[in-house]
Amino acid sequence: MTAEYLAEFETGDPRRKFTIAINNDPYFGLIWKPSFSSTGYGPVKYLQSDSVATQKADGDINYTAIRYAEVLLWEAEALAELGRTSEALIPLEEVRARARAQAVNPSIALPAVTTTNQTELIDAIRHERSVELGFEMHHFFDLVRWGLAADRIDGFVTGKHEVFPLPQIEMDLNSSLIQNPGY
Repeated sequence: MTAEYLAEFETGDPRRKFTIAINNDPYFGLIWKPSFSSTGYGPVKYLQSDSVATQKADGDINYTAIRYAEVLLWEAEALAELGRTSEALIPLEEVRARARAQAVNPSIALPAVTTTNQTELIDAIRHERSVELGFEMHHFFDLVRWGLAADRIDGFVTGKHEVFPLPQIEMDLNSSLIQNPGY
């Protein structure tokens, strides 16, 4: 978590406090202090849970694989990529309106995106995915899908890191498997 990611959140975006803890934010019964992490910021999303683990790997938390906001952002992105920019604004605005409703001052928080310029709209949708789905394990795959991973991730090797290595145990169990390139 970095200052650059914190800067992705627009002024008054209520999602920030549910995603990132910064100096003097309430943090699970404590007050967050920069000394708590190497970057000065802390993840908040998905850390709280009162549930009891039922298996060793449960991690005491229910994992939401797909949220409605993600489906709406997929729709907005697909429509924008197809050049149907006016239609793409509808699902994008639904995501922003839900977040806006939680703001301290909804009348000025998260203004509606109105551009119908395809490039600007695609950038706005990508921005929205970043802040709406922060810490939900999507950003790496988004960057790979958009062809931006090599530019944005230190050490990313094009032609290798788009896929993961197959586990050795699976290779041992199935001799017809071929390891992914570069591993």
